[in-house]
Amino acid sequence: MTTLTETAVQTCRLLYYGPVGGGKRENLRLINRSLPPQHRLSLATGDPERQIAFRLKTEKDGQWQVLIQCIDAGMEKYPSAGMENSPPFDGIIFVVPSGSSQLDNSLAALEGLKSYLDSWNLDLMNVPVVLQYNGRDDANMLPIDRLESLLNPWGLLSFPASSKRDEGIRETLRSILGLTVNHLKKNSHVSTQNRPAVDNSSAK
Repeated sequence: MTTLTETAVQTCRLLYYGPVGGGKRENLRLINRSLPPQHRLSLATGDPERQIAFRLKTEKDGQWQVLIQCIDAGMEKYPSAGMENSPPFDGIIFVVPSGSSQLDNSLAALEGLKSYLDSWNLDLMNVPVVLQYNGRDDANMLPIDRLESLLNPWGLLSFPASSKRDEGIRETLRSILGLTVNHLKKNSHVSTQNRPAVDNSSAK
């Protein structure tokens, strides 16, 4: 297994964020399981439900190393003195459960995400963000249009998913990868070399 390097020219850092029990860790586990072993990159954490990394190469975009971490809402690490002045992520997947009993937690997580982005002088419209409505197998799931009206008034890309059935996981990942890589290429004055990785200490 190849080791994640700080000298890779092109690095894409993705953050799976959302309420506890929304399906973030299941996303990472399923993604890691689907990766060819030769594409996986080793990380200090060694926990494929907290943080994974892999190599990605396309004819259009070249070679990238992709670092993915999941963080529960409320456990994010806000910027402080001595930290890098750039956020430790390039794109965000906001993962929320579809069950009606978890709606309040999802709404609170959305406010947490907006506050976290604001701490980096960002908002939902100037960083790549997609939503994933997980748990579409829940007997008490809310309709997609109801979730959209409450959690996505901006019209961001969103995907129904079921981590139990392994549905919608790769579609979500492909979407955020495409958006984030394009965003990084358009803002190439912000170097993708030697940037801080996502802080392991904030992963719970």
